[in-house]
Amino acid sequence: MITGVALTLTGTTAFAMSELSGITVAPLWPSNSFPGGLLLYEVCIERRGLGLLEVPLSAESLPAGCSATFSKGSIRFVSDDPRYDYFTMSIQGVSPAAVDCRSFSITGVAHRETIIYVNAANAAQLWLGPVPPQLMTILHRLSGGFEIRGLGDTGQACRIEASFSLVNPTRNPVGACTADGNGRFTFFDTSLTQGATAQFYRASKVVLQG
Repeated sequence: MITGVALTLTGTTAFAMSELSGITVAPLWPSNSFPGGLLLYEVCIERRGLGLLEVPLSAESLPAGCSATFSKGSIRFVSDDPRYDYFTMSIQGVSPAAVDCRSFSITGVAHRETIIYVNAANAAQLWLGPVPPQLMTILHRLSGGFEIRGLGDTGQACRIEASFSLVNPTRNPVGACTADGNGRFTFFDTSLTQGATAQFYRASKVVLQG
């Protein structure tokens, strides 16, 4: 699920000099199994031309109680390399909040132009609950084990189960995780025993009492 892009530019064009050219944003999977109210997005800044360019950034129209911080306070380009710079925007809320379906904006301001990225809000980008969690991707980690990614409801608690066979499987719980505000969850499994050739995973919803 990739957010849409709308750009608004103001200012004059001077191709011989360094200028802000574009902003794109893509959601990231949670970096841990219990993200709470934290959401992560990758932001890409594109520039054209040569020379020094410094671009401070800001985010607006986030859900109530949410605030955004950037892994770089401002982007600084020197000479003609690089053309692109990537960094992380962290959106923190008191509790998990769905942001993908909101028309939030990110503004980059340079000395001659301003570009505003507006998220293309689309409720279809989210899983509309209640739905069971679904596994999307399983990645082998160089450090060992697997990174399991899936989709569910906002803030949903999930139990991850594994078996060594799909024929009369015996599924054993290997851990738990919760989805972020956009319904994405990540689980890191290091339980695979040495010599095992395959492991099959399933995610199930945990109903919290209280």
